[in-house]
Amino acid sequence: MVQLVKRQKTDKTAKYSDAFIFSSLTFKQAPQALSISKQNILVSVPSEPIPSQVNWITGNLYNYALIQKRRIELIENFHKQYAITHLQWNKKGNTFASIDETGQLALWQIQGPVDKWKLLYNTHLKQPLAAFHWLDAEREVEQ
Repeated sequence: MVQLVKRQKTDKTAKYSDAFIFSSLTFKQAPQALSISKQNILVSVPSEPIPSQVNWITGNLYNYALIQKRRIELIENFHKQYAITHLQWNKKGNTFASIDETGQLALWQIQGPVDKWKLLYNTHLKQPLAAFHWLDAEREVEQ
């Protein structure tokens, strides 16, 4: 014997307006977990923010024995346990940007060997960043 049970109605009101959800889906850049420079330095973060981990990978990608993968603790400590949403090298491949889910933006540069990183600039935007793009590094400003 089959007994039918009446379902209780649930509150289906949205927490956010349709316009907010639409703009979030339309104008937000997808998180970037990989970025490679012109010098073939690959920087990666795991898709899960916990534990926060930033790695650089160099070497011959065709020979697994020659690949070097190391953590960049300076960047990990800067962003703490927040998820990094944007990773991007500039066009020349000498400056690297990392941005986390809180809006903390940092620009990094490699000093000599690949494992020596230096913080060039940082700012807190106090809100998540929707998108990030480097302007052309070859441009000159006329005064």
